[in-house]
Amino acid sequence: MPIEIVSESHREFLVRPRPDATVHPWCPADIGENPPIYVSASAADSMFEHCLSEKESKKEVMGLLVGELFRDENNDFFGLVRQTVTSKLESDNVSVRFADFSELMAELDEVEYEWILLGWYHSHPGHTCFLSSTDINTHKTMFKQKHQFAIVIDPINVEAKNFNIGDNGVEDIPLAIVGDIKEIAGVPLHIRSPSRGDTSHGGFEPEARAVEPVRHSRKLKRPEIVAMALGIITGLTPILYQMITDELQPHWFNTPTVLMLLIGYLTFLVGFQRAMAPIYISLSHPSMLGPILMLFGISSAGFMLLLGVWRALTGAWEDHFAHYTVFMGMIAVIGAMMRPSSPPSR
Repeated sequence: MPIEIVSESHREFLVRPRPDATVHPWCPADIGENPPIYVSASAADSMFEHCLSEKESKKEVMGLLVGELFRDENNDFFGLVRQTVTSKLESDNVSVRFADFSELMAELDEVEYEWILLGWYHSHPGHTCFLSSTDINTHKTMFKQKHQFAIVIDPINVEAKNFNIGDNGVEDIPLAIVGDIKEIAGVPLHIRSPSRGDTSHGGFEPEARAVEPVRHSRKLKRPEIVAMALGIITGLTPILYQMITDELQPHWFNTPTVLMLLIGYLTFLVGFQRAMAPIYISLSHPSMLGPILMLFGISSAGFMLLLGVWRALTGAWEDHFAHYTVFMGMIAVIGAMMRPSSPPSR
């Protein structure tokens, strides 16, 4: 059922001085002058604790940033995030979406002041902080106002970034915190170490490090290992057969052999997909199927093209090399077209 706007009103924004703030130690950006948005310590607590709660499972989380808009003495707008709101989620290690909008609306109804939606946050556990193509689509569709921002948190690499999407594209905004952040494991995250140990993302670790960064590893499960092994066996069997029977030449890489190689390669990619999630994210949307087809089509087309050139130079050209190259290119295009048009996830 579509949402219908039954009324609207315009409010006068209060004039107040900008609050004192410090940049969050997980965010490498400098605070600069007059940041466009501030996050209260209590909102930062709930946001970071939400992301840290799924650190071990490496599942993504998300929520909304709720607060107020003000004008400063120069008549410039700035936002103050007072709290975060979320609901049950459907998530894995590369995507997340709200699972219960009625619960989300109920949480918003319980906010006891005249709130404004100032943006959203979500986590990238182990993937560093950036806005994927789907994140950008979500923001442009659902959070298109100038005062709305996107915060991305990586609880594994101890990194956080605040983004705004404007006329100049995606911009990094300082994650300005107002007040004292809650202590986690006895360590307030806003206190920087006197030694200021550098991190891989250019920021600084909190004093005594409340959250230890860990190397992001992806343990393959038995079905994935079986699929990878099956793919390798499928691809190598026809070549091994020809080598054993001494028939490797002159019909090496004939049509059946090439077909089994491609089927084996695709089966291997399906089994290896979770371990290659960062590559798939950089290619497209992390829904896996589209990026798998893109990677499979592009690499297979390149392989077939090189193999065809080699066979042509040796006088053993066969038309199926060209046919397979075109077919693999079409698969890559299909994979690129499988990016979702709607922005429900992430």
